[in-house]
Amino acid sequence: MNARARGVAATWRATARFGRGADPVRRAAEACHIPLRRLGTPEDCATVVEFLATDLSDYVTGQVICLCGGMVLSPS
Repeated sequence: MNARARGVAATWRATARFGRGADPVRRAAEACHIPLRRLGTPEDCATVVEFLATDLSDYVTGQVICLCGGMVLSPS
């Protein structure tokens, strides 16, 4: 069994709850902490799910694919 672990993503639910993504300046400030310099999108998640659901991943077993854009949280 394989799985995906989603990081920070700009979804409608996150926007409604936390106000993320509404203000372009705030969105850019959040994205500067992510190595890929952008928040994840629902499409980013969907492509990984599609990969895992097709024969493209038929030799991938027991993996958790992190969808985080390279962002690592540290207790500092």
